[in-house]
Amino acid sequence: MAAVSVFPGVRLLTVGDANGEIQRHQEQQPLRLEVRTGPDSAAIALYGQEDVCVFKCSVSRETECSRVGKQSFIITLGCNSVLLQFGTPTDFCSFYNILKNCRGHNTERSVFSERTEESSAVQYFQFYGYLSQQQNMMQDYVRTGTYQRAILQNHSDFKDKIVLDVGCGSGILSFFAAQAGARKIYAVEASTMAQHAEVLVKSNNLTERIVVIPGKVEEVSLPEQVDIIISEPMGYMLFNERMLESYLHAKKYLKPS
Repeated sequence: MAAVSVFPGVRLLTVGDANGEIQRHQEQQPLRLEVRTGPDSAAIALYGQEDVCVFKCSVSRETECSRVGKQSFIITLGCNSVLLQFGTPTDFCSFYNILKNCRGHNTERSVFSERTEESSAVQYFQFYGYLSQQQNMMQDYVRTGTYQRAILQNHSDFKDKIVLDVGCGSGILSFFAAQAGARKIYAVEASTMAQHAEVLVKSNNLTERIVVIPGKVEEVSLPEQVDIIISEPMGYMLFNERMLESYLHAKKYLKPS
């Protein structure tokens, strides 16, 4: 079943050059954008008032498209182009990462791909996509409680800060960071557990503070630099997961200071 993501407050600008003259048309009201992702393409549809569809198209690897600035995206179809302007950089970043995943850009050799065999990666992310495995980790109260105390006892370091949670899983560390007063948390998760983490964020009314970003930290884009990176890089037998490398790679998102 195709996954559906919804982005409200998107503005649509149509640009064409019929007869050598540039023509522009912009929808006056913000629209609701829906993205339905498949194995190698995404179906994009924009809806106005009373759920009237004003634009739809399919975006694949062959589609001419590109990001524009911090929160816009342009798609060229034949002689015309459409510019999608998102309400926030965070919404745009989520949309952009979704398109990168379904268009196959992440099948190119990323830092993660260079160091990990494909079969090993598939098994790894499949394993951590099981709810039962997340439950096992959550029920390790010594482990989970230690992480919570470490974050809450250092709440002054998290107050009003921007946090990156690498390999968030169920998002438990992100919730602890929110409890400690973090202003914004970007929770990156490459397994299908990202979908469950989004449900948990919505159920706890934290969508304004916790943003779940599906994908590998080596391949996704963040809308801004962060103050703090949190993660659980130590797995079975200490080095089995090789999360330490992903954790260190995430340093590129830290603010210079």
